[in-house]
Amino acid sequence: MNNSALPQQKKLSENRWLRGAIVFVMLVLADAFQQKFLPLADHLTVLAVVDDLLDGVVLIYCWIAGITLARTLLEDRAAFLAGCITGLLWLPFGDTLALPFWAGAGAMLAHVFNRRRSLSKMFILYALLWIIAIIYYLSAYSFSDSVGYLFLFVGILIGYIIYRKNVEAGLQNSPGFRATAPQPQRQTAASLPTPPAPDQIAPFEAEILRLEALNLRPEAIAREVAIILRYARLIQQCMQTDPRDEEPATQFLRRYLPALEDIVIKSQRLSHQLEERRAGEQHQENSLAILQALRSAFRQKHAQLLENDETEFSSEISTLEKLLKSDGFL
Repeated sequence: MNNSALPQQKKLSENRWLRGAIVFVMLVLADAFQQKFLPLADHLTVLAVVDDLLDGVVLIYCWIAGITLARTLLEDRAAFLAGCITGLLWLPFGDTLALPFWAGAGAMLAHVFNRRRSLSKMFILYALLWIIAIIYYLSAYSFSDSVGYLFLFVGILIGYIIYRKNVEAGLQNSPGFRATAPQPQRQTAASLPTPPAPDQIAPFEAEILRLEALNLRPEAIAREVAIILRYARLIQQCMQTDPRDEEPATQFLRRYLPALEDIVIKSQRLSHQLEERRAGEQHQENSLAILQALRSAFRQKHAQLLENDETEFSSEISTLEKLLKSDGFL
């Protein structure tokens, strides 16, 4: 598979040199931010005002928040947007100096919810960093001084969770489409259906059935494969109902179904071998990224095949309208 199929944000986040550069840049920006806004802060706790290490305290929690925002910007734009909202809504409640903390906290919690089914070992590191950020934030500010905003913060996160769940439910329950991982069913010899005649077997049926029978892990991988196979079924239907779709659909499925099967099988084999190593996390992210790219390709191909039907339908409507007009009914 060509790496160009990977989403751009995945390519960026997987570059170690770039990640190191981002961490350094966030440190520089955090230092500049605290130097500009620390003199303007007027809601600091009494102990923070007399603390000689206050500069370092603010720098640490701003730095951690900045790293979190940069990561979500590259990998999870929805979580980044949630963080921006929680950060901006803080401004009427307190010092600008605390804005990065609340923006980063909102982005972090939204990101955890979005990836709750496929959290990697990197989450442990971020959890530890945010424990440190909270400790340092409480060295400068007190949660009891911003109770009103805490209620608003929780309300925003609850609203975000409800929104994301509705989006996921809409995808899973859309007509003729359920994005759930297929589970192989055991059948006895007596219950097996009579095999169809060779000319009745749908094109690429064997390849799709093999993929549907796989018991895939983790759930995020299984879900992506299930969505791709649903689009493969829809493309298969287009081939059977419209002869014009047969050639382009055959070329597409002949190219990408074997590639999908190869990627899935190798991914499952490697995931077991790398399970106890940190490399397993990177492998899972790469597998998920390429599956998402394949899902987009299958979806676009199905949309292209439907264009013939839409054009033909529009032509039939136009012909019927002309006939009705010529007979005086319109």
